[in-house]
Parts: sequence; structure tokens; C-alpha cells
Amino acid sequence: MSTLSAGRRIAFSLITLALVVATIELAMIVFEPLLFRGFYQYDPDLGFRVRPHAGGSNRFGFNDRDYPLHKPAGAYRVMVLGDSFNWAGGRRGNYATLLEQTLQARFGAEQVELINAGYPMTHTAEQLKLLRKFGMRLEPDLLVLAFFMGIGFYDADPQRKRIVVNDT
Repeated sequence: MSTLSAGRRIAFSLITLALVVATIELAMIVFEPLLFRGFYQYDPDLGFRVRPHAGGSNRFGFNDRDYPLHKPAGAYRVMVLGDSFNWAGGRRGNYATLLEQTLQARFGAEQVELINAGYPMTHTAEQLKLLRKFGMRLEPDLLVLAFFMGIGFYDADPQRKRIVVNDT
């Protein structure tokens, strides 16, 4: 066996392997909405997001109810961007909901809306993309960025694109 033919076989094997992996990756992206109905879904801009109306989420996948895109007249709208801490306590017991209840008790339910916007496994750069894609449509008057030091800074690679398939 000559060195040239061994080199060709290795190159052919590596090219074949790369094509197989690329085909599987493409198939998972294309068929993910059909095959997987878990908590997360693929998003071309964010890498992944919480599936709309999964686990009590709203149409944007936030751990909150749906809000009209245009805020009611006279209402002050606060948006809290964050990570998995926005999900701790469920939809009714998380810190953003408790803050909203406190503000509404003080100023009136019609005066204050607090939108709990955030996805688990995200950091500040991904939350900025989330704000641009979904959050600004809701016309917030005030934006609060809540972050955990470990994920918010340590894992905050702005070029990272995490893709979650079948909830993993």
C-alpha cells in the first residue's frame, strides 16, 4: 500500500464523516419543530428559546402572561430581563411577579405592568438579542437587567450560540 493511497483514503473518510455530520445537523434544525415538542425550540437568532405557551409561558416564551403589544394608556410598563432566576418559583411565585404585585398594590393594577422576560441558560449578550427580537415590541418604559454573576459574566461569550435540541 502506497502512502499516497493511504492519504487519499484518510481524506475520503474525513470528508465523508464531515458530510454525514453536516447532514445530521441540518436535518435536526429543519425537522426540530416537527420532531420535538419540549420546553425549548430552535431559534435562528438566539440559538434557542422557550417554546410559546410551554409550561405557562406566553407567546414569546417568557414566564408571564401575554401582554398587548401596545401598552394601555396611563400604564407604566417595566420589563425584567433575566435568566433562569426569572423562572424560579413558577409563573406566580417568581420575584418579578411578586414585585409586580407589590407595585400594583401601591400604585394600582391599571398603573403598572411588569413583564417577566427571560430564558433559562442565557447570559446578558443573549438577553440583549432577546430584548431586540421580542422585548422592544412591548414598549417598556423601564428595563431592569437581572443577572447571576456566574452566568452573567463567567459564561458570557457574546458570540456563543447555544442550540437546545429536545430539551438538552
